[in-house]
Amino acid sequence: MLELDAAEERRQVRYLALAAPAAPQPPRAIVMEDLEFGRDLLALRRDAEGKPKPESPSSLETLMVSGLAWLLKRLEAEPLGWAPESANPLVLGTVAHKIFENLFQPGAALPTPEEIPRRVEALLDEVLKRQAPFLRGSQWSVERRNFAALTTKAALAWRDTLEQLGAEVLASEAWLKGEWSGIAVHGQTDLILGLPGDRLLVVDYKRSSSRKRLTQMQKGFDSQATLYRAMLGSGGPTHADRAELIARIAAARQVGVVYYMLNDQVALSDTALPGSAAVPGWRTLGNDIAGEAMTRIQQRIGEVRVGELRLNRDGDGEYFEKQAGIKPYALEVSPLIGLFSLPAEPEEAS
Repeated sequence: MLELDAAEERRQVRYLALAAPAAPQPPRAIVMEDLEFGRDLLALRRDAEGKPKPESPSSLETLMVSGLAWLLKRLEAEPLGWAPESANPLVLGTVAHKIFENLFQPGAALPTPEEIPRRVEALLDEVLKRQAPFLRGSQWSVERRNFAALTTKAALAWRDTLEQLGAEVLASEAWLKGEWSGIAVHGQTDLILGLPGDRLLVVDYKRSSSRKRLTQMQKGFDSQATLYRAMLGSGGPTHADRAELIARIAAARQVGVVYYMLNDQVALSDTALPGSAAVPGWRTLGNDIAGEAMTRIQQRIGEVRVGELRLNRDGDGEYFEKQAGIKPYALEVSPLIGLFSLPAEPEEAS
């Protein structure tokens, strides 16, 4: 064992590479400006036929919030984080989705109010075995009990909503594909409902309360469900063997969207439906729940197609959270996003 700090011992080390003496140099100055790549950034990912792979609703929202976060995802250059196992919103949301997927299935009768509590308990244990086995431990008993109670309450309210609307579950966890703004899009919607009068309803479950989602929709910054509706109009189910579902989609006179918020049992929709006014917790908003988001996403698509990438500005996080009702998770995926943020532009700062 030799100490390299000691000159005598350092001389005893064979093949030790020594740097030549040199004057210290200051670190390279960081240049912060919007990026120009001179190539189509949408084509960074291609399928077997050489075509750009489809974008998802979540990737397009990321592009709207932070082009750099979107690019880092494309390049697989996001930092590999680690955290201890916990009952975080992502884990609990996944578990809740799986329970609802099994409770409300295509072609099956609605579960009765009497059987829902028992089925939620059984499904919770089954899903936890696959998705989050650590939550089955005794130290998580309080969280598990509270989760089961809230999920049961949400399931009972949703079951009553479907019954009052006369809804039929046509598809659950259905993969859709289509086109929007000249690009391929795909995604997995939680539920497609058939309603009287050849109406369809695209449903997305959210394990949160309705306050921020309501603001997002009122401000026109919601894009996810609207993109699912665009997929239904321009493409449809990914699997061509879903003949009955494809026929129902083709015959639809109206396609609405709704977010069902599990934490406070509120349904937020952009479509007025017969009988929905009498449904507890149902709120119908104006038709334009996505105009602002779609305009911004379309602009960003045009930029990245020609290789332009706009860096974030100071204040973007506050703007999206307070003014648009969006939790800007994209700004947190890498410290590079904050490091390479530019000062707010004059019109943004005013």
